[in-house]
Amino acid sequence: QEPNHENQIEKLNISYTVVIDRFPKKYIYWQNVQQEILREHYKKTFDTILAWNEGVERSQVDSEIQSDIACDDDKDNQIMSLSELQEAHDQKHYDEDIGEKPILFKTLSKDLNTIQKEILRKEYDQQVKIFNTKMQQIRNAIQLDSYLLKESVTSTDLLLNKVSSNKAPLFNHSGFFYDMKAENFGAEKGTPPVCLVCYKSTHVKSDCPELSLPKLIDLPSVSKNWINIISNICGRVMGICVDIHFIFFLIVFMFPDQCKLSKEDIEKRDEILNYLQKEFEKCYPLCSVHGSGSAYNGFGFRQSDLDVCVLLKDQTEELNIIILEKLFRIIQSEPQKFRDIELVRDARVPIIRCIDNQFNIEVDLSVNNALAVENTRLLKIYTEVDSRVSQLGYMLKHLVKICDIGDASKGTLSSYAYINMVIHFLQQIQPPVLPILQQLNNDPSNKNDMIRQCMESNVYFYDNLPKLGAVWVNKNGPNTLTAGELWIEFLRYYTEQFDYEKNVVTIRQFEPLERYKKGWFNKTIAIEDPFNLTHNLADKLSQKNWTLIRLVFIQARQRFGTECKDRVIQDSDIDWIQDYLFNRNFLLLENPRKLDKANKQTAEPLQSLMGIRVDPKYYQS
Repeated sequence: QEPNHENQIEKLNISYTVVIDRFPKKYIYWQNVQQEILREHYKKTFDTILAWNEGVERSQVDSEIQSDIACDDDKDNQIMSLSELQEAHDQKHYDEDIGEKPILFKTLSKDLNTIQKEILRKEYDQQVKIFNTKMQQIRNAIQLDSYLLKESVTSTDLLLNKVSSNKAPLFNHSGFFYDMKAENFGAEKGTPPVCLVCYKSTHVKSDCPELSLPKLIDLPSVSKNWINIISNICGRVMGICVDIHFIFFLIVFMFPDQCKLSKEDIEKRDEILNYLQKEFEKCYPLCSVHGSGSAYNGFGFRQSDLDVCVLLKDQTEELNIIILEKLFRIIQSEPQKFRDIELVRDARVPIIRCIDNQFNIEVDLSVNNALAVENTRLLKIYTEVDSRVSQLGYMLKHLVKICDIGDASKGTLSSYAYINMVIHFLQQIQPPVLPILQQLNNDPSNKNDMIRQCMESNVYFYDNLPKLGAVWVNKNGPNTLTAGELWIEFLRYYTEQFDYEKNVVTIRQFEPLERYKKGWFNKTIAIEDPFNLTHNLADKLSQKNWTLIRLVFIQARQRFGTECKDRVIQDSDIDWIQDYLFNRNFLLLENPRKLDKANKQTAEPLQSLMGIRVDPKYYQS
């Protein structure tokens, strides 16, 4: 090994791949390759590497090697011929070595009449096919898994050993056959239980611990001071000026906007709408751009995204998806204005999703989704009827956000569905806080005035707020409950009173809407869209996630409905109170050993609801 060959020696260490590449391709059966041939070609390859280093033309060396290979063809043919003779000899040896052979049909059919022979022939053919199929499967398994056939010392059975560097287990060849006996399948034990919720085999779905709920405790009476604290928390969550009443104290606090959209936030979103309006008019002059969703329905957070609806119905014969693709290209052409631009085609309503660079606001844009605009108007009118509507809506959205149960794309409920639950409750409580706007009219006898078509749906609702007092007569007088009292009653309504198995949550009528009329028999809550009456807002809600939502409501009912007596509340404890009420560990039972003692007291069990089992041993730990 000369010093000037160090490079080549290093290459030689990994030159096995080179040898394989250089080796004649006709040697596809490696058992036919003689050691001398491999050694000769390896040497030639090494010489080739050295020749390259010494300046010899590569093409010249390659031609010499190919010439040498051509000269070896006769030897190769001799080797292959000898191999074929060896295979023929081995095959004859194996044929003679078979102990048991199939009985010929001619032998079996001897002394049988024609009909009996025909019956035997059909059965014989079937059994031969079964045998051949099984043997072919065994042969393929041996070839595929690189098993070697070996003779057993103690038995004439063939054993299969998998080629491995580790010690391989032996398998009896009979294991490849299907022995259709009941005991082989555990039939005497019955079908093993499999839970369709957690996929464990220790129980069935009806007994799944993940579908179990804790018991409802009896809520004690609470002081007016506690109710005031809850009311003030409602205002704090929404972000308004609140009065906090403590014992012997009256202190006024001005809290910063924690949730509610400010005037400045709305102006930023309006600026984005105006920009899109100008850009889209270049392609569709008669289009109109509208804001919808949380940012405009009165329940928006400061970080809420902007839902945009572009309306141009009856102005073009193009399909909505074609229009959306054109708008997508327009937005793509404005990289200085928008980023992370994405066209989501597979959504229930296809949208363009992007982020505004200037204000860092996420934008979801749809085409001709007029119902979204009408839904936004309806909810906005309800918030203007009574200020407590917004406070309860923000409280619920804050709760579901903390517990991560407010995303329909993840199998829970959308914020729109939760707001419908709030409005439904405020319509049903006595005396009601809200009217049924879709049932009100200046002239009740004229039903034609209560029809306004949009996308094959009736989107009528009463929106003349100055005259609402004359149209809506509350026979039981006004509801004077505070926001805190209404919040506790809301949690009690959906944990104690509402019949999920029988009724549907609806805001378009006061009378109970029964499930059978809608044909909705899913084992979760059912929430009717106020305009698209065939749309169940909870249609994507899984039973497991519904149980989680129920759990949060039950825990929130206990936390907000039970006065905190473990600590003397001071005037500076408002942050601690809010953290205490919205404690995620308690609401989701993530740390059950730290539950309040009241949760372990004797309580009447929760009624069986939609097949959800209440585990009586839940708190025995």
